[in-house]
Amino acid sequence: MKELTDDQKKSIWTRLGALVGFSEKAEVKLADYVAKDGSTISIDDATQEVTSGQADGEYELEDGTTLVIATGKLDSIKDAPVAAADAAAPAVTETPDAAAAESAAMADLQKQIDDLKAAIDALTSGNAALTEANTTLSVQLADIEAKPADKKVTLSSHVAQDATPAQRAWARYQK
Repeated sequence: MKELTDDQKKSIWTRLGALVGFSEKAEVKLADYVAKDGSTISIDDATQEVTSGQADGEYELEDGTTLVIATGKLDSIKDAPVAAADAAAPAVTETPDAAAAESAAMADLQKQIDDLKAAIDALTSGNAALTEANTTLSVQLADIEAKPADKKVTLSSHVAQDATPAQRAWARYQK
């Protein structure tokens, strides 16, 4: 897959932003491509129209990709063919130090994974204990709610203004 240039990435983000209404005013940006012959091909990002005057056809770029222009617009971009030399590149061999460092890093990662698994197991068992306690307390609360109150409950401690001192003392005692 072809790596995009910074201008191409900006172009894509600009178009996406305009499509989702990111900005009220969409700027017209041009993507410039340099052909193998040194000419520059400019394409309007929003409309994909060729603004540099190239005729319809295929234009090979410096990096080997090919732009296909049809009816004055960019039709497609073809990736550069993979060279046989690139496909048959020799495999990179690791040095003993690199292999040891990778092995140590893998061992460290495995230890971290094991520690995380142990922590998850501890949290799971703690959660199970809390769930069991919650169930027990819910049953006890339901039992308490089902029983009528033993005493009469007075919600107001208001004592009449004309109450005797004995009545006021009795009201304070009942609180």
